[in-house]
Amino acid sequence: MISAPSGVQKRARRKAFFLIFTLTLVIVLAFTQGLAAEEEYSFEVPDEDIYVKVNQDSSLDFWYKIEFKNDEGAKPIDIIDVGMPTPDYSIAECSASINEVPLTDIRPSEVVSPGVEVHLGNQAIQPGNSAVFSFKGRTPQMVFQDTQHEGYASVEFINTWWDEQYAHGKTDLNFSIEFPPGVQPNETVYHGEEYSFHSDAGGAHVFTWDHADVKPSEGVIHGISFPALYVTGVYPQQPLPDYEPVGSSTYYYDAGSSSFGAIWKVIIPVILSVFAVLARSVRSGFRVHGEGAKVKYIAPAMSVEGSGPKTDLDASEASVLMCQDLDRVASIVFIELMQKGIITLKSMKPALFYKTAMAPEGLPPHYCDFLASITPEGSIDEATLKMALTMLLKRVEKKTRGFCHEDTVKYYEEAAKNAWIEVKSQADRDQKLAKFNDRLDFLLLDPAFNSRLRDTFSSGTYTVPLWISSLVALQGGGCAKEPGQAGGRSAVEGATIADSIAATFKGVQDSAFAVTEDMKEEIVKEVNPVEYRRVYRDRYYGRRTGIGGGGGGCACACACAGC
Repeated sequence: MISAPSGVQKRARRKAFFLIFTLTLVIVLAFTQGLAAEEEYSFEVPDEDIYVKVNQDSSLDFWYKIEFKNDEGAKPIDIIDVGMPTPDYSIAECSASINEVPLTDIRPSEVVSPGVEVHLGNQAIQPGNSAVFSFKGRTPQMVFQDTQHEGYASVEFINTWWDEQYAHGKTDLNFSIEFPPGVQPNETVYHGEEYSFHSDAGGAHVFTWDHADVKPSEGVIHGISFPALYVTGVYPQQPLPDYEPVGSSTYYYDAGSSSFGAIWKVIIPVILSVFAVLARSVRSGFRVHGEGAKVKYIAPAMSVEGSGPKTDLDASEASVLMCQDLDRVASIVFIELMQKGIITLKSMKPALFYKTAMAPEGLPPHYCDFLASITPEGSIDEATLKMALTMLLKRVEKKTRGFCHEDTVKYYEEAAKNAWIEVKSQADRDQKLAKFNDRLDFLLLDPAFNSRLRDTFSSGTYTVPLWISSLVALQGGGCAKEPGQAGGRSAVEGATIADSIAATFKGVQDSAFAVTEDMKEEIVKEVNPVEYRRVYRDRYYGRRTGIGGGGGGCACACACAGC
């Protein structure tokens, strides 16, 4: 006879069941965790070599040579993520290899932004093995304004790194940066820690840093500075970008996952761009028509009543203090560079220049800044022009501290008037033109320069210097001669001289250096925040708020302006 189990027996059976269930669950979890552990990446980076080359067009070429040592029992290294300095890279310009075997599967990284991921395929690094990974990339617009050395450009670069969850041990880091061609050893500047040694690479100067025992999960910043005239397209200072790993906590829609998404991937940026252009145009229009007073580029604090005028400014510096428009300030600089024979105008529409001579020793730094804005093709790089104007304004502020602002402006207004009197008082025509050429720096400060020029040279024939004859030839439809070419001085009608110089001054101002209101706002914001708040923020925008954030990812690399 089988009897029913008692309550004590039932409780004992339940305890046994829960005990067996718990032990089974523990065993399953332990087994699962063991499998998961085997699937984790875990590696060392014994050696990492980086070589960065600064190009004349302000782009960077960079090369990595990295040794990976995969741990026993770890997941094979099948993908390597490499952080990129900016999102402006092109995958077509990236190349990679593993143990000198080319790797062709390179895609935008799903882990790091900005960055790429290189798929190793059948070259994956197996547990317990080592391999050398090589990578080459290129990024445009990587040379920035140096904020501590006037007239200098700056480059900084952070090597790629990996999440400390996966990368461990120590790395021997070798980092080299090659200066642009032409930079002389006595013109070089390093950032932060001094370089270990310097060398020569085909005529270019190279700084190299050697670091032992660097963590592979940390990037190290290296940087250099050099005169901006050795590159084109020096960009305004910008902070280090944020790098955010892409994961499940980040919400995004993969617009490339369907044909519908692909269409929106194109349409949305177009719509936003059109809207931005319209909004910017409307905003600029309100600014242009609403502003009733000149913008003061120099902070009023520099003016000390009774301290007298500052009398040794050149024309461009004085025009800043006189609050002349920034496109006129830039034009004054370039007209003076033409007069000095350093550049000549070869085309008006579009405005293109020849760099006809090396900058002479002792040329003020801001002239070199403006020279650096001329590209090899002869056009003007807007970002470098902005940098040159910003540095000029800062230099004037520093140079005029302790002097009376109002007295200085009056001094140069009177100087311009007296210069015209001196020119007109010359009885001999050639002496009149010679005096005009000699006093041009003061004459350019006169807002009525063009009309007074035509009035002064309304009749007669004059023997003109080469820089004027080249403008006459250009306005007449011929090709402007470069200084040094045969031809010498030539006789030209006074009215033709006046029309040619006036047209050049206005044409250069209008077409080549038409400083936009947005650029002007950004410059004023940097050099005179008080004036910026008065003229721009309070009047046109009101209060503005924003949000900011940060982030870091594995395998991040970046570059920025130097200090």
